[in-house]
Amino acid sequence: MNILWISPTPSHPQNAGNRAHIHALGSRILSAGHAVTFLLYDQENSRSIPGAIDAMRRFWSEVAIVPHRLKDRKKSKGTVWGIDDWYNEDIDFIVRYLASQKDYDAIICEYVFFSKALTLFDGRVLKILNCHDRMSNRADLLLRNGLPPDFFYTTPDQEKIALDRADLILAIQEDEKSFFQSITSKCVMELGHPVEVDLLPYDRQKTGVLRVGYLGSVNSLNRKSLEVFFAAFRNRPALAQKVKLVLAGNICNIVKDPDIECLGFVENERDFFNEIDLFINPMIDGTGLKIKTLSAMRHGAPFLATAPASVGLPTSIPEHTCDSIESLIDHLEEIASAPQKRLPELRNATLDCLNAYQQRIAQQFDGLLRALSTRSIAHLRRKRVLLVTDIPFWEPGVGNHSRILSLCQALRTEFDCQVFFFGSIWPAREKQIAAAGLQGAIVSYKDYEAAAKDVPFTTSIPAHPGLKRARHDIFGKSLALFLRKQPRYDTVIFEYLWLAYLRDAMPYQATCILDTHDLMAPREYRFAMQGLQTGVTITLKDEVAILAKFDALLAIQQEEARWMARLVTNKIVLCCPHGVEAVSETLTTRMEARRSGNLRLGFVGGGSNENAEAMRWFLREVWPIVSQLDIELHVYGNVCEKLRDQPLDAGVTLHGLVSSLDKAYAHCDVMINPIVHGGGLKIKSVEALAHGKPLIASPEGAVGIEKPESSGVIVARSRSEFIDALLRLAHNPEERESLARQALAAAQQQFSPAVSFAPLMALVRSL
Repeated sequence: MNILWISPTPSHPQNAGNRAHIHALGSRILSAGHAVTFLLYDQENSRSIPGAIDAMRRFWSEVAIVPHRLKDRKKSKGTVWGIDDWYNEDIDFIVRYLASQKDYDAIICEYVFFSKALTLFDGRVLKILNCHDRMSNRADLLLRNGLPPDFFYTTPDQEKIALDRADLILAIQEDEKSFFQSITSKCVMELGHPVEVDLLPYDRQKTGVLRVGYLGSVNSLNRKSLEVFFAAFRNRPALAQKVKLVLAGNICNIVKDPDIECLGFVENERDFFNEIDLFINPMIDGTGLKIKTLSAMRHGAPFLATAPASVGLPTSIPEHTCDSIESLIDHLEEIASAPQKRLPELRNATLDCLNAYQQRIAQQFDGLLRALSTRSIAHLRRKRVLLVTDIPFWEPGVGNHSRILSLCQALRTEFDCQVFFFGSIWPAREKQIAAAGLQGAIVSYKDYEAAAKDVPFTTSIPAHPGLKRARHDIFGKSLALFLRKQPRYDTVIFEYLWLAYLRDAMPYQATCILDTHDLMAPREYRFAMQGLQTGVTITLKDEVAILAKFDALLAIQQEEARWMARLVTNKIVLCCPHGVEAVSETLTTRMEARRSGNLRLGFVGGGSNENAEAMRWFLREVWPIVSQLDIELHVYGNVCEKLRDQPLDAGVTLHGLVSSLDKAYAHCDVMINPIVHGGGLKIKSVEALAHGKPLIASPEGAVGIEKPESSGVIVARSRSEFIDALLRLAHNPEERESLARQALAAAQQQFSPAVSFAPLMALVRSL
């Protein structure tokens, strides 16, 4: 296949991230047997770089070079660039000339500001736009860091013009893919930076100072990031005695500190990594993918990085996603105090990250190479799914939050999934969203509220008094406006009955699904029998009428699925409980380690009245008896705030919200769930099974678990049965181990994400 590759950036030498990226993509495509004409609009003056032009001529099948003549560019859109302000007639002329000399099967265009070249070809040519970076609102990123904008920056509307010119858009990482998909209907695929693995031998047994390195070019964000790092580093004089900073690349041109070793330009980056013990990337902000972090990974170098420096990488340890420069230096101080122990651990984490990234890149390139070979992108289009909710489900500590997060994560494995959220997103929430792996996937209705005030919206679903608290016309208006501005979604999922009225905001036909979580009318009846009230009140007749408005319904457990199927005929009803991965730690080792010492009971719960009432009952009726044994009770979650107003025995610890529920479950031997009121599925019960914990639960606490008696659950129907179960498990570690194995097996068979959400995934796949 003949490919014309148009770029303002040279492929040689690879001393900057964008050059390295173009070279790496070109290597893969040339190796696949394609012929590539590389058209360079030489705005970086490659002719002044010794050997650069000759190296490009040897590398590409053919090279054409247009000198850069456009010196006085002007912004056509006020304070930002118009999408074609960096494009001129010289490019137009040479592209037309090359096209007259040869038939091209595909065009690859680098950067959105050169996208006009794609308009010179008709539909017989596959048009690919390699974006490198998000250019809209880029100036805001620089300004918030006190930096003047120094590269192309524009608006989303202008960037959309560029994206719409392509058949296939390449985004360098997932967040930017999500953004591009939010403004164009064209096919967007993630294509990261391919790396050639070149592992250095690792025998770091050196003594003395820790050699800590940074490799980078001079751009404003690199410079500012290093300035912030240097300032924080100088505030740790004891650390400076243990660490030697080593820099390489053009960034050395701005460093005047004699205590910093500057290697300058290194022709082979392997030589640089061979000189250091630990690589750092203290990037304070940014977009795109940080090629310098990938450089460390490909050589197997242990590295420390901030979260912006690791965006788009499958990292798994906090040292790779430090939330600040200060945090990065804290880790550096820890490593410098025990390098012989910590460096090998970081090396192993680097290799794990590299292996996961390599697998992802291989899949991505398979898709691109198939598109080039067939001139078709049909195999790349993924179904689009929108989830609509008013629940900040990325915030930990509440069962329904965990359920929605798990559902969203499962959908994102196979489909392009976004979330429209009826709430505000402030900086603290942005950090939580990023920590949940959903950066770029969640859109606030606040972004559309002002413009949506005059958008018409009516709904056929009556304003039932028991649902009115969550009903706002501006929600419908903003959702309607959002849907009109986005590429079409194949499926839209609405969370909870009270948002069902938003079904009528749909401006086009799509499969609309209501994720019920609970049947609200039967739930209200169960509470009323106990003399209690619920937050949602509705008659069964009215609830059924609302359910009938949807194409499909999700139930959270089998009993409610059967109810719905009987109540709402001719609708698709799917059972999709909570999806949670079972722990992978060796169970036998963990249990045997806890055969001695006090038995630790655990309860995890949000701040609902039902959870508080359940724990008050347990503390009043059960705890006074079992506390005579060697038993501790540990309570986690917001339910603790409702229990602090009563005197507690010394054996009871209220932990409140904790940063890691995994650690909370690991601390406990047996979990309890004495809840009496509720409905749906008890997420805390499912999570207990997934952590390999025996569970003592009330009948309500065990609802939704199939065959609980063989699933690691002891169902206690009364005070005496709770006491008996606790006495048994306190004196019988073998039974605890047996129940723990049953719990893990049940979690894997009933509640793994692959099992729990399989019916929904199959439905969306089939549409």
